[in-house]
Amino acid sequence: PRTEIFEMFDDILLLSRGQTVYRGSPELARGILEAYPGVRPLPAQTGIADWIMDVVTEDEGVGALADHWRDSSARNKVSESSATGAGEQAARLSPCRKRRSTLAILNAQPKFKASFATQLRLLTVRSMRQNRGERLTCVSLYYTVAYIVFTSALWFRLPDDTAHIYQRLSLLFFFIVAQCVAIVTTSMTTFHRERALLSRERAKKMYGVLPYFLAKTMSDMTSTVFLPTLYGCVSYPLTNLRPTFPSFLSFALALYLTLSTAQSCGLFLSVAIPSLRVGLTLAPVLSVFLIILAGFYVPLNQLPSSVEWASWLSFARYGFSGMVVNEFG
Repeated sequence: PRTEIFEMFDDILLLSRGQTVYRGSPELARGILEAYPGVRPLPAQTGIADWIMDVVTEDEGVGALADHWRDSSARNKVSESSATGAGEQAARLSPCRKRRSTLAILNAQPKFKASFATQLRLLTVRSMRQNRGERLTCVSLYYTVAYIVFTSALWFRLPDDTAHIYQRLSLLFFFIVAQCVAIVTTSMTTFHRERALLSRERAKKMYGVLPYFLAKTMSDMTSTVFLPTLYGCVSYPLTNLRPTFPSFLSFALALYLTLSTAQSCGLFLSVAIPSLRVGLTLAPVLSVFLIILAGFYVPLNQLPSSVEWASWLSFARYGFSGMVVNEFG
């Protein structure tokens, strides 16, 4: 380190091939080392830390420094000086610094220096900048347009009669199936890329977990939630679903909440499953399982009792039920 940083150390421990060469205050290291026979003095315009490293490296094949350190006079000199320096340092401490040693004062201090709003704002800005080229891309736009064309080709202008109830149900279910599996899988990779960064910055008390995940959710919402919701809103009039503005708003809200819940499910799995490979394998399976429990393939009142409880954990159940009530209610 630089000389300024070296002088900030309280104590240093120097080892040569596992043997102690010096242990004590950095201020006394130079004098003790230069007193050893065969050690060249500190050259001018040379950092003391670099000089110490050179001295210890040159001694690794000899071991003379460790033998000299075993001399009690050298150790006693360092011990006495360190004790005197520690007393002087304690006398220089301010009253505020001394009071920090009590547990009550430490517990009364805020856990994070920045407020929750500041953490959320800074983390959101950082996440937005990190995902600058991943939010709106040509591929994602082409992907959304392709889904709109495909949906319109299969369910274009459905007649509003009882003969096409099943087609309308299948369309509503397709809105969920077509987007949620991809959203859960995409969200799986979010936390794995920054797991080490989050652990390191949390250890430094820079921010909490809640503002971090809220910021990641908002920054990733453009590609994972906004475009799929836009696909549903554009396809809504093309497929001739219930043609009233309140029904359209209810449909958009139900779809948005379902997609946001799917995104949160992916983030939860990314935290719960440390291995990215295992997570990417299990995420589609769990997503399909939850979607099947939505009530389209098997009516909710006909589900076996052994899996009926799991339907309450399905985000697709609530989204699909809301869309059905909005369309036929």
